[in-house]
Amino acid sequence: MKRLLTAAVAGLLALGLASAALAMTPDEAKTTIRQQAVGKGLDAKDVSQAVSTLEQLIAKGVPVEHAYDVVKAAIDGGVRGTDLAAIARKTPSQAQMKEDIASPTRGEFGRGGPGGAGHDFGANMGGAMSGRRP
Repeated sequence: MKRLLTAAVAGLLALGLASAALAMTPDEAKTTIRQQAVGKGLDAKDVSQAVSTLEQLIAKGVPVEHAYDVVKAAIDGGVRGTDLAAIARKTPSQAQMKEDIASPTRGEFGRGGPGGAGHDFGANMGGAMSGRRP
């Protein structure tokens, strides 16, 4: 459940679907996250991790409002400890995202993306798709 929530939050972040109600500074976001984490009953270690996650997201180039929304959603969803830290760890930096966009064949799925798109399927199937009929 926590992995699913972590993945969903990271997905929202990556797709840029997180909404921002008000523009805020990094310091305002940290103060507000700290207050909300304490209000949710997180222990001191988890409060510190929530603030650290926010700081790491901002350092990676995520807009303050989006980073705030992601960390708030995680806290509200019950994400704690290492799962909270994983949000920042698994979020690519702006530079990494630009590199992935510029070179889509270098993604996590290997050559050509999901399912091997871009491969020579005819060669992979022993010539079965070469256009020759039996």
